[in-house]
Amino acid sequence: MSPPLTLPPSLQAAVHDHAFAPVSEGESGAAVHRLTAPGRPVLYLKHGAGEIARDIVLEFARLHWLADRLPVARVRHFVY
Repeated sequence: MSPPLTLPPSLQAAVHDHAFAPVSEGESGAAVHRLTAPGRPVLYLKHGAGEIARDIVLEFARLHWLADRLPVARVRHFVY
């Protein structure tokens, strides 16, 4: 499946060879996609607008803060 939205050029380059599949589980209200490519780690893309975008920014801040303290998901790319 091709990307579900227009991605920033810096992200397009990083995921150009990945397949996109929507993820329906979760409660954040954000649109989430699972990105896969042969021989590459599975990635997840989360996006939204308005309040959802604000919540994603706050989640990013929490993950960044926790990264040196606990095992958490690594954020590979973030654009606001």
